[in-house]
Amino acid sequence: MQCPKCNSPVEAGDEFCGICAAPLAQAEAQPAPAPAPAKPASTGLFKPPALGGKPAAAPPTKPSGLFQKPKLGAPPPKLASTPTAHPKPKLVCQDCGPQFVVDDDGVCTNCGNQVVVTHCERDDFRVTLSAKFALRSFLGKVHSRNEDFAVIATESKSGRRFSIGILSDGVSSAEHSEITSKVACEAALAEAIAQIRSGETDVEKVALATVVAAESKVAALPRIPELDERGKRKQPPEATFIVSITAHGATAADDVAALAWVGDTRAYLVNREKGSWSAKLLSKDHSWVNQMVDAKLMTIEQGEALLVGDYTWVERKVEAKEITPDEGTQIRRNSHAIYQSLGPVEDGEIVPGICKMPLANSYALLLCTDGFWNSQHTHQNQPPQGLLDLLATLPAGADAAAVAEKCVSTANDQDGGDNITVIVQFT
Repeated sequence: MQCPKCNSPVEAGDEFCGICAAPLAQAEAQPAPAPAPAKPASTGLFKPPALGGKPAAAPPTKPSGLFQKPKLGAPPPKLASTPTAHPKPKLVCQDCGPQFVVDDDGVCTNCGNQVVVTHCERDDFRVTLSAKFALRSFLGKVHSRNEDFAVIATESKSGRRFSIGILSDGVSSAEHSEITSKVACEAALAEAIAQIRSGETDVEKVALATVVAAESKVAALPRIPELDERGKRKQPPEATFIVSITAHGATAADDVAALAWVGDTRAYLVNREKGSWSAKLLSKDHSWVNQMVDAKLMTIEQGEALLVGDYTWVERKVEAKEITPDEGTQIRRNSHAIYQSLGPVEDGEIVPGICKMPLANSYALLLCTDGFWNSQHTHQNQPPQGLLDLLATLPAGADAAAVAEKCVSTANDQDGGDNITVIVQFT
């Protein structure tokens, strides 16, 4: 069987194409999940971290069960096919041809160039709405599919303009994460537009509503069996997520934006004054490292060392018998873990980070996945020097698409170990 959109091979019983995430015909015959039962509202959901933007003084009114994970009334139907692994496709250098070997790192052994395979437009795409608003997403050098997804849009209501940027990164250890990220973005965009068209003008409320919509859709996704590289069944659908909602005023000085995020997708506010660039991290990763630092169980320097693969302090603690070898191993395993994402959550709810801020006197709002910041801003406690350096190389008058292109190409050249997606909105 083949996907009707990209002609990639699919298994009988698959509901989505594993390459381009297109729904397959047999999905129509599957019964829809039962609606989620209503749950009482929980408390303390709107306690945002102390970030660059000042949150609302009081939590907005929320319906019952706003951030509680929906429960499916019935398990998804069993699939006729057994779980199958998706092997990394054989790479062929387009310059040298199939007679020359491409090694395990994706490098042609004849010309030495990096070889990247793209199955469809999803693996390498651009969207430009205007000179001030664009996105860029790329497969990278290592992954066989792009598990990032992003959408941008503008909407108007009663003479007021809004800009919407949404980005999601499917978790690679979860089943068909390329589907999850796409579903999350599309559900969130539909909700944002519906909120604005209904007359809602509070950008923070709109942003939070998109998280609810995205989580609901992701939670309702059926399990589509997939094996990891070790032959083990992957986890249920899971993805990180970030949204920006900007309300444009009569002048740029009146613009205000709100962010809501889950996981380690990030947002930066970029400024340029007298030729000098600066950038401020607005979001705070929902990472295990940040949890440990906030709980004062490790220093920020120790946490940042873990993120770049430096485990020296862990080894010293093991040698000093301050921690056991098993504890040291667990720290290594957790160093890149996140504790919040769209999808299954242990305590039944997710608590998104939120941030609301004016955009006056700023240059751009930049959203990105970890495929970008892993190489351009690894140390959260230091300025994002990589980002600042690449901004300094931009030609005068570069538009949003050029900035997004530069961000992605730089991250890919310097690392490329993950999918890379960037949204740039000039303010």
